Amino acid sequence: AIDSDWNNAKNWDCDLIPSFINNAVINNVITTYPILNSGNEGNTKNLTISNGSSLTITNNTLNISGNITNSGTLDARNASIGLLGNSSQTIPANTFLNNRIKDLIVNNSSGVILNGSLEITGYLLAKNGDLNISNNVTLISDASQTALIDGSGNGNILGTVKLQRYLDTALGYKYFSSPFNSSTVQDFSGYVDLTASFPQVYSYNENNKSSNNEDISGWVSHTNPGASLSALEGYAFNFGASGTYTTVELSGNVNNGSFSRQVSNNNGKYTQGFNLVGNPYPSPIDWNASGWTKTNVDDAIYFFNATDQYTGTYSSFVNNVSNTGASTPGIIPSMQGFFIHVSDEGDPETKSVGTLGVNNTVRINDFSQSFYKTSEIAPKELIRIVADINGNSSQDAMAFYFDSFAQKGFDKDKDALKLMNIGANIPNIYSFDTKKNKLSIKALPEK
Repeated sequence: AIDSDWNNAKNWDCDLIPSFINNAVINNVITTYPILNSGNEGNTKNLTISNGSSLTITNNTLNISGNITNSGTLDARNASIGLLGNSSQTIPANTFLNNRIKDLIVNNSSGVILNGSLEITGYLLAKNGDLNISNNVTLISDASQTALIDGSGNGNILGTVKLQRYLDTALGYKYFSSPFNSSTVQDFSGYVDLTASFPQVYSYNENNKSSNNEDISGWVSHTNPGASLSALEGYAFNFGASGTYTTVELSGNVNNGSFSRQVSNNNGKYTQGFNLVGNPYPSPIDWNASGWTKTNVDDAIYFFNATDQYTGTYSSFVNNVSNTGASTPGIIPSMQGFFIHVSDEGDPETKSVGTLGVNNTVRINDFSQSFYKTSEIAPKELIRIVADINGNSSQDAMAFYFDSFAQKGFDKDKDALKLMNIGANIPNIYSFDTKKNKLSIKALPEK
């Protein structure tokens, strides 16, 4: 009657904005249809949109406590939808325009059932009560952001989720991990050549030995299509030489809750206490969060960035310092594999074991994390040295920074070791501590 504003009472019968005790009925008898794009969140009991009419929600939230009946157009591509009923609710098939919304929030102890395909570009949160999705939800990933499942809820996602991971350059080896509880190598068959003569998939065994019980590289061929991808494990998948962008889409029952694995340092000649682990969740995680168990584990993490099909560089992060100046380097994206190092307990000749554990409190809602971010951050006071070979685009970097509690030797919570880069035209630059450990990040005493 007045304008398109949902929150203008004069646009509604009886001058009442819909609430949880009354219904929103949008009939095809007018030329101006409601838009919820400012002011308070929208609330309604039942929502009915008749044929030829529409409701558009942009940068706002519509909470529904009853039924949804849509014969018109419901555009929530840039909006949040909350299901907040007291009895079981259903989202009918084809409820939303293009079957796509930004966020979906379930806060209904009796649960919600999704009866048709739905794409989510933001987050999915089962705050209270379960969401039964069958095989209907896809978490979208593109160049702008990657959708996620919020780990703070008390409910469960029941059914198979399709989870995407956009890669801006599908080049060489990418360190992946699985966010599902039953993934296999076969899930990557559409993206990686599992039949290639040179293995394109590897797992990593820190205590790898030859048939003569001699120390060898930790990389182990993992190309059997039926081989499992375990939670909290990392794997190297080779995406070839093209370097074009691609979107990996995997599906399964998503991981949730606590995970733990034993890691080791067997003083191997080549493995040297490094273990390839991975993010087990369908959301980014924060290495600095309190929900980690890092028993006998150094506080640095290490990422790999391919420079061609078989070579690449490693970056490191510790104590909010990155050797390369990477943006938010302590945030580990969904599906991301990375290296950690098990402490040698002060004696590099001693074998040791550790535990890496994680729970939902480390999960964060960060939508922009790609597999490797290189934009500069505002660092601590530091000296960063960057090297290349004859102007080659592949560089290596190391950093010194200053900390009043730093020691001259290796500080497991302040220093990062050096993982050697792979490639003839890629330099390796590092410093030494007092025990001749090679370091990519070194904290120096202020005096």
